[in-house]
Amino acid sequence: MNEFLKIKPVIHEAFGDNIELFPSVNELFELELAHLEYKCLPKDQLLKRTAYIKSIDNQFSKHYLLYSRQPETLHENRSASTQAYFEEGQFSTGYATHGLFPYRGKFHPQLIKGLINILGIENGETILDPMAGSGTTNIEAALMGINSCAIDVSPFCQLMIKTKYEALTIDLNLLKKLD
Repeated sequence: MNEFLKIKPVIHEAFGDNIELFPSVNELFELELAHLEYKCLPKDQLLKRTAYIKSIDNQFSKHYLLYSRQPETLHENRSASTQAYFEEGQFSTGYATHGLFPYRGKFHPQLIKGLINILGIENGETILDPMAGSGTTNIEAALMGINSCAIDVSPFCQLMIKTKYEALTIDLNLLKKLD
């Protein structure tokens, strides 16, 4: 039996008929986080901030709209495994600058975004990540308009965090001049 058909009654019971989750929500912990996020976020903020909901009443979430299209250049000259990584993790790991470095201890960005929502952290507030690793928390905070401070003892991690963060705001005209 299709795994989705097994979980569909649970989704209906938790969210009703008007909610569609991302297809990548296929683990119990993701379903639980989606439900917590659904219960914690004000209704007028759900579509704007959700990490796990694709649509509500056929209106797409900001997360879906931002990351549903992948640029053609992402697939040019890439191995099949790299392409699969971005396609399969399109809404959970393969967006923004998260894929620049496959850090071993990395959290899934979607998980961090969901936790930020569940904790009720608002725009303008600040998150401290004292063991930032590859900077997932800080990138998600930046994407959500939340301030953050990343600290890591590893010089390599510090470089990666800075690179990923600055890549979010790079002036594309400067890159075009490099051709």
